[in-house]
Amino acid sequence: MFARDFYLLVENTFESCYLTSRFIEQFKHSSHFLGVLIAEDKPAQDILQQRQLFHSEYGGQKDWNDEMEKRWLGLYQPLNEASRKMIKLYGVSKFAVTQHPNTIFLGDKVNGSFARYCVKEICRETTPWLVTYLPKILHSWWIEITKSQILNCHSAVLPYARGMHSIENVASKKNIEAFQQAAGITIHYIDAGIDTGSIIRAERVTDPFRFNSIWELKAYLYSIGVEWYIRTVNDILDSASTTPVGLKPSADLCGENYLRKHFTPAKRQQAEAGYLWMKSQVKKNQQKPVADISANTADPDNIPFNWI
Repeated sequence: MFARDFYLLVENTFESCYLTSRFIEQFKHSSHFLGVLIAEDKPAQDILQQRQLFHSEYGGQKDWNDEMEKRWLGLYQPLNEASRKMIKLYGVSKFAVTQHPNTIFLGDKVNGSFARYCVKEICRETTPWLVTYLPKILHSWWIEITKSQILNCHSAVLPYARGMHSIENVASKKNIEAFQQAAGITIHYIDAGIDTGSIIRAERVTDPFRFNSIWELKAYLYSIGVEWYIRTVNDILDSASTTPVGLKPSADLCGENYLRKHFTPAKRQQAEAGYLWMKSQVKKNQQKPVADISANTADPDNIPFNWI
């Protein structure tokens, strides 16, 4: 039976905390938000309580310190560069990733037999949507059991930049046009490929070089991705008689599929330097003097035809 209900599918990271918090805030009065599936073994009750305490104490705080770092590492996966920029820009999330009253622990193997059992159970009578933030490849049984109702938010514009650390890898190549084309987010269905599912919506950042670093841009992409996720889920809930189909991009348009193992420390430095170099080049071009066209514009008959 088809349903408008949904779960989040996440892991124990800062980005997942941010997503879960925004969904709790947005859908706290909705009976359609059924809970959170998390890819980890169930922690001890003390850890779960400490997570909630951490967010109640520091929720909204943008100044990160050593004491917070120490406590965080006892509760979650380590922060990455983009996560740190998210904290600086938007603050610590208000809720823990495990704070929803119906949090289901799938175990640390997201494609394992226990996870499969849990997904079968939640899909026994109806087939809810799964809204994911999980940078892992899901086995085909996920798609079969959920009848392909699995959404992903990719932090680049598909199909131009696929896989892990995609926008950083594009930045490392110092191709301004390609970077501008790929800088944004995409909400799409998960299929058997990697970032090849039908695209529901894609949003491109109009000025991707207004940020201080590639990590600040990545933090912004995470944040707008969450907001577009919320809009997409609201659209699904509000449209009782239709379901988003999405568009399948031509294979000819598909960009490189970047792998996590190839994003080495050297590649990371190339991405950081490449972003700043492209930003400086764009700024130089914007500062070039504009030709004086007053002589032409004074007389309408002298206006070049391609201005009209």
